[in-house]
This record gives sequence, C-alpha cells and structure tokens, in this order.
Amino acid sequence: MLKLPRVQAWSISGRVDLRTALAGSRAGGLGVLDCTLGFEAEGVRKAIARLGGVLKGLPFGVRLREGDLGRVLGWGMPANLAAVVVMGAGEVDWGDVRKLLEGVGAGAIGEVRSRGEGERAVA
Repeated sequence: MLKLPRVQAWSISGRVDLRTALAGSRAGGLGVLDCTLGFEAEGVRKAIARLGGVLKGLPFGVRLREGDLGRVLGWGMPANLAAVVVMGAGEVDWGDVRKLLEGVGAGAIGEVRSRGEGERAVA
C-alpha cells in the first residue's frame, strides 16, 4: 500500500512551476507537480527530472491525465518520484495504469469524479 504524507502541496494547474511542489516536499509533505493543463510531454519530462534532482531523494508526486501517462512515464523517472496522481475521465483501465506505474516504481493515486469511477479504480 502506498503510504503518503498527511499533507500534499500541489502546484498551480496549467503551469509547470516547480516552486510549490519543491516547498511541499522540503517541508515534509508530498509536493505534487500538476501537469494536466498546457501539456507538452518533453517539457513535463524535463520538469520531473529537474524536480527529482533538486529534491535530492525527498519524495514528490506528479499529476497527469490518464491518456498522457505513456508519453511522459515511458522513460527513466527519478527514483524519488513517489506517487502519480492519475486524472481519469470515464472508462479508464486502472489495471493498465497500475502496471505502468509499477514499472516506474511510483504509487498510483486515482483521481475520480463519481462513485462508479471510484469503484473501478479500486477493483
């Protein structure tokens, strides 16, 4: 089971800005880099690598749309990437999401918007 800090600090959606995620992780929480708006795979990969390096082993997370996971996470991720918040919509194959994230070494946090989505995510 994924064990998370009690506090999460999320960056502002639409801006790949490391400052909030950096501060959250340095303060003992889980800093989460929100990469769901204005998505550009290469820029997001670079931001994740930079944040992982600057944090020097402290855990952090990233928030991505389910459809963007393969384009971003298909290459070497920092070892301190602890969690990926997966923003799903509709019919997400959560089994495939879990397999992909196991390969990366990060835990999955499913972001759902209905009871049905929640039930599918934990099945």
